[in-house]
Amino acid sequence: MNTVERSPVEQYKRETEERARRDVAEKWKELSQVVQYNRETEARARQDVAEKLKEISQFVQAQAASQENSLREYKRASVSQMEYKVKDLETELKSFTFLMKKNWKNTDNCTWKS
Repeated sequence: MNTVERSPVEQYKRETEERARRDVAEKWKELSQVVQYNRETEARARQDVAEKLKEISQFVQAQAASQENSLREYKRASVSQMEYKVKDLETELKSFTFLMKKNWKNTDNCTWKS
């Protein structure tokens, strides 16, 4: 047998090995693409989650500020309402005191006349 010529079995073996090498190389390339796709997908997912968390944080901060403003306004209104009530009660007290003094004067005047 000539060294250049190969037997059909050796030829088949060589072709099979070459085909196997090409298939393995192709599968490695596919695997590399899948791994890269997974990395990119995970990176996008992490970025999306970070953005959503930032949005949620901003929303919660806005809600807290709104509630704080509402509470501040409620306190102001309560203080104003209490101040108004105090002034109203002071006016009633002055009127009552005036009437009491007037009644005492009238009572004193009545006893003098008798």
